[in-house]
Amino acid sequence: MIGFTLLSTAQVKREIHETFDAQPPHWSWAGEYSDQNLKRTYGKGMIEFKVSNGNNYWTLAYRPIDARFDWSVSAVTIMDVSTTNEGLGLILLSKGEFYIFKLAGGNRSIWVGRWVEKTNTWTTMSAPGPNNSGDRFCDCIKPNGSPNTMTVRGSRGRLQVVVNDSVIEDHALNGNFSGLSSTIDAVGILASGNITGRFDRFDASYTERPLPIVPNAFIGARKTLVKELVGPGSRYPVMSPNGQQLYYILSDSATSDNIFVADALTDSTWTKGRNIGTPLNNAAPNNITSVSQDGNELFLWGRYNKDGSSNGGGFSTSRRTADGWSVPEPIEAPPYVNRASSREECLTADRSVMLLTRDLEGSTLGEKDIYVSFRNADGSYGPLTNLGRNVNSPGNEGGPYLAADGKTLYFNSSHDTYGSDDVFVSKRLDDTWLNWSPRMNLGPTINSPTWDSYFCIHPSGKYAYVNSSDGYNDGIIRVDLPQDAASRSLLPDAIVIVKGRVLNAKTKEPLGVSIRYEDLATNTNIGSAVSEPSNGAYSVVLTGGHSYGFFAEKQGFFPVSDNIDLPTIKTYQVIERDLYLEPIAVGSVIRLNNLFFDTDRSELRQESGTELQRLIAMLGQYPGMKISIEGHTDDRGTDAHNNVLSQARADAVLAFLGSKGIPPARLSAKGFGKTRPVVKGTKDADRQKNRRVDFRITEM
Repeated sequence: MIGFTLLSTAQVKREIHETFDAQPPHWSWAGEYSDQNLKRTYGKGMIEFKVSNGNNYWTLAYRPIDARFDWSVSAVTIMDVSTTNEGLGLILLSKGEFYIFKLAGGNRSIWVGRWVEKTNTWTTMSAPGPNNSGDRFCDCIKPNGSPNTMTVRGSRGRLQVVVNDSVIEDHALNGNFSGLSSTIDAVGILASGNITGRFDRFDASYTERPLPIVPNAFIGARKTLVKELVGPGSRYPVMSPNGQQLYYILSDSATSDNIFVADALTDSTWTKGRNIGTPLNNAAPNNITSVSQDGNELFLWGRYNKDGSSNGGGFSTSRRTADGWSVPEPIEAPPYVNRASSREECLTADRSVMLLTRDLEGSTLGEKDIYVSFRNADGSYGPLTNLGRNVNSPGNEGGPYLAADGKTLYFNSSHDTYGSDDVFVSKRLDDTWLNWSPRMNLGPTINSPTWDSYFCIHPSGKYAYVNSSDGYNDGIIRVDLPQDAASRSLLPDAIVIVKGRVLNAKTKEPLGVSIRYEDLATNTNIGSAVSEPSNGAYSVVLTGGHSYGFFAEKQGFFPVSDNIDLPTIKTYQVIERDLYLEPIAVGSVIRLNNLFFDTDRSELRQESGTELQRLIAMLGQYPGMKISIEGHTDDRGTDAHNNVLSQARADAVLAFLGSKGIPPARLSAKGFGKTRPVVKGTKDADRQKNRRVDFRITEM
């Protein structure tokens, strides 16, 4: 379980000193840029802005600033071309509110105000100028062409603006300025209006805010750009729960984003990503939100027409067929008005639960939050419920990704971060989906001072994939994750992947079938998967704490079963089990793998119930069928004892079937002791295969 641990509460002093000789590292929106509205360049030890459309443009350094302690931010500006209300200045961000301090060289004035992003509202907060205007003349402000040094500082409950050593604004840190009294998330520089101007330097001094992290976690984590996934706008990696495919989107079309996929070569290397093609990609923005545990069903943004074209917003699902992916079919979800400009979704591997991000009036704790929705019996999804304060913050949450263990949730958040967005983790504590461990920041070796999001993780827990704007534009990074105790506390629980092929036992041809798995102790269904029609491949993701039975079924074949006992799982494992379906025909011999007896006993254990119910169902489907139930032992013990034991076990199955209404004339039972082994050998695995109960179809 994750504990809530804060970085040391000791005051950690930090400083920023930037001379703009080149693009400053770890700043957002700081690169050289040029279009018809904005030109941003570096030269002669300065950053220059040329704005021609009258808008506001800023460059930010995201830092976790504890504004309860003294702080200051300053810049040296030179306005070359500006008129009334147009100028350069400083900008501070706190909880989605942007505080702007702007000097205008054209009329030597100052304007102080606040913009709230969520509501797009502006408030003027500077002392009034002539005729109560928002811009106030100050003779300490130098005209165009001359340098001005402006400092904004907070100390002892007051905020001051100092220009060229003169205090020209002095306010209590309450009311309109209350957002700057506790936390500041970013500081930076601003160009506003039709202006040409330069910044000569930038300085900041502050106390770092403690963040919710696990000390020493992920020390030594190594980041590598995945070259096979590079492309324009490469983002939103989604890994299949079995780790075999990595889906992502590229902006390789003039009109939309397209879905790409890469296949695993090893646990950490991939084929070159390829366009997944129609019918999943169309002229609308396309994206995959989740992959089923077997990798054979995809969940997608939007709805589709029968020809694969876009049919508007919503959700859809597509299945793998022998010829590729099916045309997506709609998934019904309740209509909600999302006030945010973006949304994300993910589903559990068994598709029973959807996690989604929305900004909903009346239920959102901050900005965009993560909600849960449960699947109804008809396949639609029900009302949204907020996951609560252990997951959601006063900021913006997004990019939910549920790991293969079905409990560990990774997501990005704009609150308590090293950058604009960081990756966090929380673990589900029960099956209500409303109790979660306190959210934890993955720390400064995973998260950068810029933007990090869309984190997904390999089922082994050794590798993760994430988007970051910290020098990795148009790419997805692989992170090699340390496996020490501190790091493991932030990783998913270990799982077992059972994989293999489903084949016709007679012809060895691959079969596309449904595979279900169940808790043998309670005889309850837990989940399902589908084998790939073209090659019969399947995979099932299992967690610890259960004894599992799993079986494949297809019309015309008896459901083949197998079992695996996983009381605890300490390390990630992959177990290969091929499943052979025996055609229903006279002479077919089918092993009942999920019949259980105590050692040297013939009483059927409770876990045998589901297997026997499948046999009863088949006998009901074929009323003319007669079967011989055949018991076998391994090579240990005397012939006489083994003959008696095998006969008793076969008789126990016959008696159970008779008690459920199967006529005795359709049943016979025979014990063969150790005379008919299916394999020769004395190893435990060999003996286990020989200890069995089969049934033989004698008449149809």
